[in-house]
Parts: sequence; structure tokens; C-alpha cells
Amino acid sequence: MTNAQETPPLNAPYLPPDGQALLIIGQDLGAIGGLDAYTDGYSDHIDMIPAGLTTYTSLLDLAGLQSTANWGSGDVNAQLLVEAPTYEHTVLAIGLWLGSDNLAGIAAGNADSQIETLGNWIAAQNRPVFVRIGYEFDGAHNAYDPADYIRVFRRIVDLWRKQCVTNIAIVWQSATMASGTYLNHDWLDWYPGDEYVDWFGLSYFEPDAQILNDFLDMAREHNKPVMIAEATPYGLPVNGPDGDSVWDEWFAPFFDFIHQNSDIIRAVAYINVDWDSQPMWNNQGWGNSRIQDNDVIMERWLAEIKSDFWVQSSSDLFDVLHELE
Repeated sequence: MTNAQETPPLNAPYLPPDGQALLIIGQDLGAIGGLDAYTDGYSDHIDMIPAGLTTYTSLLDLAGLQSTANWGSGDVNAQLLVEAPTYEHTVLAIGLWLGSDNLAGIAAGNADSQIETLGNWIAAQNRPVFVRIGYEFDGAHNAYDPADYIRVFRRIVDLWRKQCVTNIAIVWQSATMASGTYLNHDWLDWYPGDEYVDWFGLSYFEPDAQILNDFLDMAREHNKPVMIAEATPYGLPVNGPDGDSVWDEWFAPFFDFIHQNSDIIRAVAYINVDWDSQPMWNNQGWGNSRIQDNDVIMERWLAEIKSDFWVQSSSDLFDVLHELE
């Protein structure tokens, strides 16, 4: 691992103060809670509102942006989140789905209207918005052609720049899967370039230390902060009787990984959901990752997130986040 003192200071939009990381919770309305129609989520059981929330939309039709959508994985509605008084002082992290069959058309300009509509919506929000364009770009489940992906990524960013969307941070998120990348491409085969990417992102489900450390080293080489954009204890349901074992097997290494790499990991999004209750994920072995469903996990989680390392929602949150120089 490269020592933080040997690298230049990070310069990216919406960095928290040095030595701290944003805590983000997702990934659907039921998982998040704190809303009139969703009252059994994270914020209904934990007395600290997270610094950020995750949500999703599809570039094709922008479902889930201003109305409620559900693809079998819980309700999503970004407008509902930004209008909720509970979340007045939170950042938003949007996963922007592209679809491999749509890349050529998007690159040719067929979705420019949707890109501009999304850009206008982001610009209208009084908060920082992180956008994970084509999240998990290297996953075999997405099957993105690298050249097409790069063209789409650049087109989206170029259009938003033309629109002067300034309250945004662009995230380039790998799946960082132990099984490797789609067709064994190198990560950088999908890389749009330093001038198009603000943050690197990764997924942390079944962690492979070598892959994760290689990705972090690449982020250091490009001097980009890292967001753990999706994280959940895959296959280790927290609602079982042995919270100690689940904590020791997944949560303790997870937080060790974050703290050991705190020079570069500056935002963490935890998925707080009963995966097995959702049709998209049922019978795939995901389990239940709801912190509130195990007293041992809850106690240890609270002990961790109450440290000064973790940035939560506050009235001055937006003021303390770094502006791009």
C-alpha cells in the first residue's frame, strides 16, 4: 500500500475532510426508511441520519427518478428522497443503468434527451449528487463492450458539462469480483480518462483481498478517491442467532479494510436490505443485511459509526465537503 504522505493531495468534488469518510445507506426506499410510507428501514432504527443515500434509475426511461419504480428489488424514487425533510442534509448517489444492448445507440445520441433531462434534474437539487455511470462496468452480468462504454460515459459527461451541471461527482465503479472481469479485460480498457472521472468506485460483497488492493492501488496511481459504492455481507444473513460470527467473518474485515486504506477510501455505501424478500435476489444466497435485525450487529455497528471517522448528515454537511479546485 502506498503511504498517503507519498501521494499528492486528492482533489475531487465532495471529498469529506481528511481522515473521514461519508456514510451512505441504500439501496431502496424500504431499506432506507425514514419516510411516511417506509417506516422500517435503517433510519427508523438508528438515531444518526447517514450522510448519503443511494438510488437507481435507467437512462432509457429515467424510471425511479421522479416517480416510484420497482424492478423486483424494492421501490426507488429519487424525488421522494430529496423532498423528505429527514434527508434535507444528505448527498445522493445515483446508480445509472445503461444496458449492454443500448450502448451503441446511446453513443450515437439516441438518449441525449434523457441525458439532458437527468442533468437538469440533478442541477435543480440543492445538494451534491454522485452518479455511478454504468455501475459495475466490468461485470460479466453487464457485458459492456469497453469501447462502447467509454464513448457512452464521455458523451454523458460532455452533455452535462455543456448544461453546466456543477453539483455532481462522476463515479467509475468496478464490480471488483473474485471471478474476474468480463472477457478478462483489464480495468483500464473501460477507463474514460482522468478528465472524465472524479471518483473510483468498487463493490464489496465476497471480498478478494488481492483484487481490492489492486484496484485501490490503481486509484492511487490516478489520484482518485474511492467510494465503496455497494457493500453487503453476501451469504451471511445478519438475522441469524450468531451475530458474533457474522461480525467477525464479514463486518470486522470490512471496517479493517476501510481504516487501513483511509487515505483513499472516502465514502462507503452499505446496502441495508432483506435481499431474500425481493424477487430479483430471492434464492441467490444473498441473505438479510439489515443492521437492525440483530442486536449484536446493531451494537457493534453503532460503536463503529459513532466515531469521528464517519461523516453523517448535519446542517453544515455541504459546507465541509471539498469543492473541486
